[in-house]
Amino acid sequence: MHMTEWSLQKLLEKQWASTGLILSSERLLLVAREVMTDWGVNDAATRWNLPSVDFLLLDERGHLVALELKLRIRSRRECVLALCQVTHMANRLAETLNGDRLNDAYRRHLTSVGVHSGASLEEAHAAFFGRRSSIAVRADGFRRVVAATHISDRWEDEVAAFTGPDLDTVKARLASAFAVDSRSNRPMRRFRDEVIAPLQVAPRVETLVIGCPTASSSSTRGREFAPTLRYGTLLTRRGLSVGDAATHR
Repeated sequence: MHMTEWSLQKLLEKQWASTGLILSSERLLLVAREVMTDWGVNDAATRWNLPSVDFLLLDERGHLVALELKLRIRSRRECVLALCQVTHMANRLAETLNGDRLNDAYRRHLTSVGVHSGASLEEAHAAFFGRRSSIAVRADGFRRVVAATHISDRWEDEVAAFTGPDLDTVKARLASAFAVDSRSNRPMRRFRDEVIAPLQVAPRVETLVIGCPTASSSSTRGREFAPTLRYGTLLTRRGLSVGDAATHR
């Protein structure tokens, strides 16, 4: 079986809808998949005309988590594209968050995985985390996670250069290193044009490496592989300056 980003996303949705996601020993509740900037759901049967985040999750404290999934992140450019994409989506969703939109996205997610429940997201959150009472969802500190089956060794340097400096410096670095207006760099352009200070996101970017086997022989044909989560690591800033990072092309 040839694994694509789309097929991996579907497998993860099925698994995380049942058990939740474990990130650095922390459980997260899956809220929705393919949520667009207007809180609609990206669906080939209806509409897909706006950017979307691959997964939206919720932690025990009530912070939302935007997770961007890639099959592989191999180059400096792919690192930066993923960082721009998850930051743009987290910031836009934080700016437009309200309870009705969030609950509607959650109900659509339940329908997509075949779960019929009248519980609200707040009630589901309390049950999932074993709380006696529900907790208010918080728009501040929107968390960002990038997940992939392989992440480049350049990743930590790019995260440090992306999260350490002020927003204008980050945008200037992008402009000096990449053709931001190129069609293939659309996430960079959205980040440059639509993300403004102050950011509505948590200061760190978290990462999750997913162990996902691929099948090429006929003996494995027809098998459904369950992705294995190898580890989740909270990346810390390493103090790399923008000037130093920009020289590593």
